[in-house]
Amino acid sequence: MPDRWTATFAGLFLQSVAGSPYFVGAYLPTFKTLLGFSDSETQIVASTGNLGMYLSQGWGILFDRYGARFTLFAGCLFSFVGYLLFSLGAGGKGVPHDAVSMSVYAFLWSEGSGCIDSVVIGVALKNFPDSRGTLVGLLKSLFGISASLYTLVWGGVFHSSDTVGMLSFCAVVIPSTVLVMLYPLTVIQPQAALVPLTHWETRKLSLAFGVVLMIAAYVLSISLFSKIHVGSSESPLISLSLGYVCGVIPFLSAFTILLFPGGEVDEKVGGDSMSSKLIMIENINAGGEEEETREGEEGLLQPNPVHGASLLQALRTIDFWLLFCTLFTVCGAGLTVVNNVGDMTTSLGGDDSTKNVLVVIFSVCNCLGRLCFGTASDVYRATLSRPIFLVLSAATMALGCTIVAIAPLPGLYPGVALAGIAYGGIWGTFPSLLADRFSTLAIGAISGFSTLAVALGSYVFSAALASGLYQARASSDGKCVGQTCFSTTFAVLAGANAIIVLAGIALTRKLSYLFDKEGKARPYMMALEARDGIP
Repeated sequence: MPDRWTATFAGLFLQSVAGSPYFVGAYLPTFKTLLGFSDSETQIVASTGNLGMYLSQGWGILFDRYGARFTLFAGCLFSFVGYLLFSLGAGGKGVPHDAVSMSVYAFLWSEGSGCIDSVVIGVALKNFPDSRGTLVGLLKSLFGISASLYTLVWGGVFHSSDTVGMLSFCAVVIPSTVLVMLYPLTVIQPQAALVPLTHWETRKLSLAFGVVLMIAAYVLSISLFSKIHVGSSESPLISLSLGYVCGVIPFLSAFTILLFPGGEVDEKVGGDSMSSKLIMIENINAGGEEEETREGEEGLLQPNPVHGASLLQALRTIDFWLLFCTLFTVCGAGLTVVNNVGDMTTSLGGDDSTKNVLVVIFSVCNCLGRLCFGTASDVYRATLSRPIFLVLSAATMALGCTIVAIAPLPGLYPGVALAGIAYGGIWGTFPSLLADRFSTLAIGAISGFSTLAVALGSYVFSAALASGLYQARASSDGKCVGQTCFSTTFAVLAGANAIIVLAGIALTRKLSYLFDKEGKARPYMMALEARDGIP
């Protein structure tokens, strides 16, 4: 029978393939040439890919009502059909391949990615209520670095030229991984989820973090190594391409450490396993008192009702809309960076190798931001409440956009890195803060609706603002050269994120009632009582 650690193991592998929408920036220039699209048409396709990933409201509702496996299987179908049609369209084989049709295909496969992420994070929030920041950060980090893994395959196996082959690869790998990991992904009983992590379980998490960091270091090293040797008659990335790609497999296999039970697992339940005794030591009731969970007539653990806000209740709060605006601005800016990294590089005189390195840098920093911000929001919660980390994300994004707006080509490296950290940081924190504020009763629907902000941010900032200004400053051949191509766009984004910093500080003070003196999130009913009469 799967437990929460088996579910976490499955979630890590699912997240490692789910982030393919972040990979679009790497092949977008090749894709544009292949189909003869204009910059505007290409940006519409890319932004639609972002749109589908973040229009996950339906997946959240399905998850709340029908559970993880049914929802994940439906998302698997979207990924398969979307990438199959997208790859056929890119090759001009048998399906319409105009900009509108390709946008529809992109929407389908990105919906599949959004489904995977929504379900995996929803399961983690329910299975680890006392360590949700740490688990979300870990899982989101794999989603963030997924683009680097795809870039490694793109350059190593397909030599950054076979776009159709790479898209066909996605059509096979993503659905196959979902089908293999479908059964282990499960939500455990609420009482069992409240059992604190043991020393051994904490060590397992630490080891998993180490594996993620090694993967990040590996893909970054390979990317930089390939750039150093670019232009040689036989690049090491080409001659040893398959070996470089296969080098990731031992790292991913190391996640099996999460499946090892260990001798210390049952110390905190009196030496008997939860599966046999089915009694939890502590349960926090609505009044905040500790009481022993009683056994039912058959000696089984009786489920307690999960208290929390419904989607409609969440939408009626100003807290939700402040969080929504934060996600809109920070993530919209991050997606503008990743969607336009190819054109930014070209406009400043960079080559394809520079573009690929920047995609990897964004992906790796995205991964590290998710991992570090999510974990830090748990580790330092006694001194820094979770909303503070949203403020830090917005401030980091403002700085990154400022650098991109004013710096020449070498400045793209630190600018893109900071944008990646900020983008990852908000995803390492935001889902946990939603659960802190509204609990997990309807977390799928609430989280799904909130991601509409990211879709809107992508269209407003990337498809409308960035693409519009690029076209206005382009020459007759549709290409723009120089710093002015994107300087105004990122200056606007820097200012918008600076405003969000101020709003985030106000939100942090407003949500102070959510947390006790140790920084732990109060149970939902207790938090309502602490709001001093706010309905």
